[in-house]
Amino acid sequence: MPSRDGIPLSDAEIERLAAKVVAHLRPMLEREIRRVAQDTWTLLPAKIRNRVQAEQADAAEFGMETMTPAEVANRLKISRWTVYRMMRDGELGSVKIGKTLRVPLKDLRRLLGLIS
Repeated sequence: MPSRDGIPLSDAEIERLAAKVVAHLRPMLEREIRRVAQDTWTLLPAKIRNRVQAEQADAAEFGMETMTPAEVANRLKISRWTVYRMMRDGELGSVKIGKTLRVPLKDLRRLLGLIS
C-alpha cells in the first residue's frame, strides 16, 4: 500500500496524486504522439503517401469535404461501429474513395438537423 513517511495514503489522496501526475505528463505525451504520427507518415512508402494525397485531392476537386467514420464517431461521441451501422442503414450517407469509406460533411449536417 502506498504511504507517505510510513503513513498509509487514503484512496482520495492516491487519486489526487495520480491526477497531478497525469496533468504533468499529458503535454509531453501529446507531443510524443504527434511526433510518432509524423514519423509514421514519413516512413510510409511514397506510393501509399501519394495515393492518400491523390484521394484527398480528388475529394477536394469535387467540392466534397469528408470525414472518416472514426472522425465522425469521435465528434459525435459514439462508437465507430454505430457510425458504420448508420451508414449501412442509410441514416448517414457515405462515399467510397479508393478503398476507404468517407462521410460527406453535408450528410453529417443533414443528420444533425443543421440543414434540410
